[in-house]
This record gives sequence, structure tokens and C-alpha cells, in this order.
Amino acid sequence: MRLRAFTAALSLGVAAVCVAQPRTDGAYRAVDPADWVADVDELIEAIERTHPDMHRLHDAAQWRLASDELKRQLPGSTPQEAVWGFRRLLAMLGDSHTFFRSPPDVLPASYLPILCRVFSDGLYVRTGHRRYERQLFGRRIVAVGGLPIPELYDRVRPYINADNEWAAIDQFKSFMRSVSLLRQTGVITDDARGVVLTVEGDNGSDDVFVEATADVWVTDEWTDVERKDRPQQFNRGLNRNFGFRFLEESGTLHLVCEKVRDEDDETFAEFVERFLAVLDEKQAAGELSRVLVDVRDNNGGNGYLWQPLVRGLIQRPEVDRNGRLFVAVSRDTFSAAWLLVAELERTTNAILVGEPIPHRPNSFGDPEWIELRRSGIRVRLSALHWQNSDPRDGRMTIAPELLVLESFSSFFDRRDAILEAVIAYESETDLPWHQPNQRWMWKSDEAFRSRVPDAASLLRGEIGKATLVRRLLP
Repeated sequence: MRLRAFTAALSLGVAAVCVAQPRTDGAYRAVDPADWVADVDELIEAIERTHPDMHRLHDAAQWRLASDELKRQLPGSTPQEAVWGFRRLLAMLGDSHTFFRSPPDVLPASYLPILCRVFSDGLYVRTGHRRYERQLFGRRIVAVGGLPIPELYDRVRPYINADNEWAAIDQFKSFMRSVSLLRQTGVITDDARGVVLTVEGDNGSDDVFVEATADVWVTDEWTDVERKDRPQQFNRGLNRNFGFRFLEESGTLHLVCEKVRDEDDETFAEFVERFLAVLDEKQAAGELSRVLVDVRDNNGGNGYLWQPLVRGLIQRPEVDRNGRLFVAVSRDTFSAAWLLVAELERTTNAILVGEPIPHRPNSFGDPEWIELRRSGIRVRLSALHWQNSDPRDGRMTIAPELLVLESFSSFFDRRDAILEAVIAYESETDLPWHQPNQRWMWKSDEAFRSRVPDAASLLRGEIGKATLVRRLLP
């Protein structure tokens, strides 16, 4: 992923867990959490007023018990405990579109200067400060502060607001950077300046102390793990929100959209018109074998802009059929990108390829900001229920028909595992999902769901060192 897109993704993740920004004078406000008790009721009232379905996971009695317990604890809490108490209460919504920001002058900003990603074979540093390049890059992190990664995830998970576990393991990479949360969950002591990471590699295991920093964002001192002697993947090297290319050797037309927003010099509709003109040209010349719509790294934007692309694909039955139209998805396919995936799953014969996405087919979005008056805590609550599938569709995620779980070695070598799987795919003629609007039914079946690995199995490194490619077909 290019630095611009990576920085945006990092900012979104950290914003959800950010516990402090210093005031301009460098001071931090003296806080008595006892003064925040009334804000608990204000938060519950705001959720009841704004959120489309606060009782999807917890009934009224469970919400009352949780809020009463937080109010009981606040008078004896530290500012850190109070902030994360509110964060844990909000996480009961199980909604990826609900965000949380603590008061900017309550807790010191302190983060680990690395960003990790969960691959098929475990947790690795994705990018980080150059001082840790030799010690950490290319090695699997098996423990933080002596706590095994699966146990750390279990401690952090109650604070993560996520539709499903694929969303949670994606957000985990940002939450585990927060020194405040590591203190809150008992991983490190209150006076710790950082944390020891236990890493494993071909040369055995080591303990590496990583010192915290106040830098929230990527700096010039950060570098990526990937090999620099190989070309960057097309989807990770764009300098625009969208682009496409034609791979003559395989006859693959590859469209990538990393954010569904108009550019200054080209609207998304104009881009789609240009893309469809090339599609028609290659189809007429007999050169087109397949089309790949790639939104694996798309973190959202304006979902209303998708219409020209969806309409253009549906109007071309020679493309909208088994083995010809593919959609690349992942745990990073967020917000407006989820709307496109749900629409294409419901209306076309596209084969989804990649990872399960971080949303349910019918889920929430379009959040609105509220600010709690006493604490200064800011919450962005979902305000709309987007029903993108059948009303009976209760799936926790949209899983692909062709599962591709990328290993760290594939990522490091800058191989495009999804593109490779798409080109290698061989069509089958008698598939039950020729009825697109019924695809949700067989994807809800236990036989299908049992073939989708549990997200936590990646944290445990159980998939193996090779990229996993599996057909999830009935």
C-alpha cells in the first residue's frame, strides 16, 4: 500500500483508540472521574436516540447492568480506567462504524512506533521505526509483555467495536499500539516506558524492548517491511483513489479502487466510463478473459458513486458470468466498499475472492458525532441501518467463494496472492449461485461456514506459512 493510503488507514485505526493529544501548552487536565458519572446516562440516552438497533447483541437489562457497574466504579477510578470503561461500554454495540475519542487533554499520548498485521501464519510487523528493522522485521511476534498474542487479543477484544472477528483482528493492530490500553489490561505497569515483544524467526526467538513514543502517525523514520528490489503490487502502488490496467498475458482487466471519492481531475463516473470503454474494446477483440474489481484496501467514501460501475457490469452479460467477473475483498474492505460488495453479491454472478469482510451484509453506518458534556468524550454513533441483502440474512460477514489468506512471505515478496488465484481459477458450469439473490442462503449454511477459518486461528498461526487458497463452494 502506498504511504498516502497507509497513513490514512493508520489514522482511522488510531482514531478509534486514541486516548490523548496534548494541549497546545503541553499540559494535561486534572480529572476526577467521579464527575463523569452523569455522562454514562447521557451516553446511553444518545445510543437509544441515535443508533438503529442498540439491542442487537444485548438486551435492556444487560445494558443497564453494564452502565450501572461503570457508574459504580467511576468515583474510585483513575482517568485511564474511566476512559477505557466508557470505551468498553460502547463496544457492546458491536458496530464497526461507531468510533470513540477520549478527551484530548486527559491522558498522555503514548504509542508503540510499529504497526502490525495478522497474516495467515501469525502477527508480523507491517511497518515501523527504522531502529527496529533488524530486530523485528520479518519475524513473528508471539508475545507482548510475556503474554501470548491470542491471550493479548482476548484482553483487548472487549474494547474493540466491531461487527465481527475479521473486523476485530484488523483493528487489533492499532489497539495493541496503545500503551494506555496495555496498562489498562495489565500487560505492562503504569510506569513502563514501553513493552518487550517476543519474536520468532529462522534464527530462533528474542525479546526486544520497544520504547513508546508520542508520535501517533507515520514519520520519515518509519519504513516498510516489504522487499524494495521487487515491483510494488498494483493495488498498493496507486497514487490516486482509483485506476486500472490490462494484463495482456492473462487477458485480465484489473480495476482498483482504494477510496470511492472523485479526484480533482476526474470524477469516479468518468473513470468508470473510461474503464468500460476499454472493457468493451478488449471484449470485442477477443482479448478479455476476466475482470477483477479490486476493493480489498478500500476504506470507504461515498457509496452512491458506485452506481455506474454496478450498472455497467450488469449490462454486460458476457462479463457477468461464472469465471469471468471477480471481486477482491478483505478485512480492510470497509464502509462504502462494503456496500459495493453486498450489491455485487446480490445482483451479479461475480466470484468474491480474498478474505471475509469486516461488516455484516445488513449493518449500520452514516455515524453522527456527539460529545459528552462533563468528560469531553466524543462518540461517533451509527445512525442508519443499511439493508443490503435479504431481510432474513443474519450472516456476520460476507465471505468469499474463493478464500485467499495471505502469508507474510507472500506479502514480503510483494506477490499478489489474490490476483494469482483469480488467474488460476478454472470455471465450473453447474454452480448453484447462478441465482445471485439466493447466494446468501447457501452461504449461511453450516457446511459453507465450517470451511471458513476462524479469524483467531490466524493469530495463533495455525494456517501455516504458505498462502491458503480454498474454494468455499457447496
